[in-house]
Amino acid sequence: MDMTARYTIMMSVWAHAARDSDNPSYVLMPESITTRPGGADLTWKEVPFLSRLGVKGMIYATPTEEHHCFYGIEGLHENTTLRLLSTDCDPDSPTFNTSIKMARPVQFQWLGEQDTLPKKFQLEPMELFIEEHLAAIMRHVSDPERRKHEYKQLNPKAFKMFFKRYTAKQVALYPGKGWETNVCPAVVEVEHCEGCGVERTGYEEEEAEHSGQPIFQKCGRCKKVLYCDKACQSSDRKAHKPFCKRSR
Repeated sequence: MDMTARYTIMMSVWAHAARDSDNPSYVLMPESITTRPGGADLTWKEVPFLSRLGVKGMIYATPTEEHHCFYGIEGLHENTTLRLLSTDCDPDSPTFNTSIKMARPVQFQWLGEQDTLPKKFQLEPMELFIEEHLAAIMRHVSDPERRKHEYKQLNPKAFKMFFKRYTAKQVALYPGKGWETNVCPAVVEVEHCEGCGVERTGYEEEEAEHSGQPIFQKCGRCKKVLYCDKACQSSDRKAHKPFCKRSR
């Protein structure tokens, strides 16, 4: 893989604690800036279970003193970001609710093609989404049907919708802080309405009209998202507006 297509997110527990402050919790920078010479010999591992959310290509490593200036900060507690992102949320799994625990900085890398890499990437929405749904699973862990239902909510489409709405809220609260450049890392395989999440069928427009299926239309400005009707487009306008760029 071309190393120029690799970007690094440096974070530690104290950065995680900055949630909801005026300063972004995580900063995306080229690898050459964040990692001292010798960082290439770090042992990189996949972040477990993120594929459940449609997130691919995220790996992590624990830098040593020779790799990064964050090493050796005193007073660090458990790295809650890594714990959340690595938690097994499947209630039927023998490793349910287990995760990677450590009290030290963690270096994340987002791997992908250069043109698909987000200019700025926040882990915060991902943490909150997992935290919220894990809590729901735990509340109903003794009810097999309900816990199964809650686990199914951990999917790429639901995460994408949560990510967009949360990020839009942050744009309104902290204008100019970079949230408007945030790109959701989830890959959603099926086309769907951005407003309600209903999936698009294989019907052509004329067939859909006669079958009672919704007729999907693209956003007239950016041409990148779909809506099943004007009501859904209207309900999604506030969340979509910060990221809607006119199609060229």
